[in-house]
Order: sequence, then structure tokens, then C-alpha cells
Amino acid sequence: MDSMPKRLRGIENPLPPKQKPGEYVPRTSYDDRALPTLQARTEKMRLERLIITLVKELSESGESFPFPGMEPSERAKMEAVDEEFPGYTTPLKEFIPRCEMQGIRVVFSQNEKNIFIVPAGSDDTIVGDYAVSDGTRTGYPANRDDRFVNPRHLQVNEMMDHRLKRLIRLDKNGTRQ
Repeated sequence: MDSMPKRLRGIENPLPPKQKPGEYVPRTSYDDRALPTLQARTEKMRLERLIITLVKELSESGESFPFPGMEPSERAKMEAVDEEFPGYTTPLKEFIPRCEMQGIRVVFSQNEKNIFIVPAGSDDTIVGDYAVSDGTRTGYPANRDDRFVNPRHLQVNEMMDHRLKRLIRLDKNGTRQ
């Protein structure tokens, strides 16, 4: 025991058990360092399932919700992109008033990997990461409404639907990137 470093003295069997030839010793039996990673991954998967359930519920109901406004930092970024690439997508200065007048709704992309917030009056089908009005074209003609935002771009307020509020908070926590 005297040959052991001071920090290990008094600890019973500080080293992992020796593995005999042909014997299986599971890693977690001697090393719990992997446990927090596994728990974090399991929690992330649980949150992913929760988000998917919320989005399916919100999108399949066809409900529209009042537009809560956008986070100022996200709005500034999107306005800068609009100025840098004019005509690439519907300008934010047209998109926000539509959302304020019509309300918003939650939709999945066609492959259910992305979540989008669109104006409630929009009939766009989300294909991949792009909004395509007729479901077949993939270009961005300037005369189409092809703007959408992610839930994390929205502000949270106390008057909003509890499911939408929960979705926004989960998306802001970075579970869907």
C-alpha cells in the first residue's frame, strides 16, 4: 500500500479488475466515466421525441397562433442577410407583417428533420430545407413567399399557447440543430 500515490491510499482496489483471457468484463463495471455521456445522450433523445410529438400535435391540428415577435438579435441577422442578398427570399419586412396579420403555424419539413414557423395563410409545402409553393420547384423566384423561421427565432411571452412556448424553449436549448 505504501507504493501507491497518496490520493489512492485507503481506496479498496483503485485499479480496474484484470481481465482473464476469454472473460468479458463490461466497461461500466470498472469505469463509470461513460455513464454521464450515456445519460446525456438518452436525455437528448427523450427531448427529441418530445419535440417531435409537440410539432406533430401542433401541425396536424392546423391551429394558428398569434405571432409573438422575433428575438431582436435573430431579426437583426436576418435583416442583414436580406440586405446582402436582395430578392433571394421574401424580405423580412414583408414576412413579419403577414405573420402579425395572419398568425403563425408550425410545420415539419417533408423529411421531418426540420421545424419551421410559417404565416398561417401560407400554403407552402416545406421540401427539405426549402419552402416550395407548388411542391415541385426548388428555385427561389422573387415573387414567391418562401420565408420561414425556426421556433428558436421567436420570443416567448406569457400569453402564448403552452405547447408553442415549450417548443420554442426546447428549440432554444439546442436539442434540434
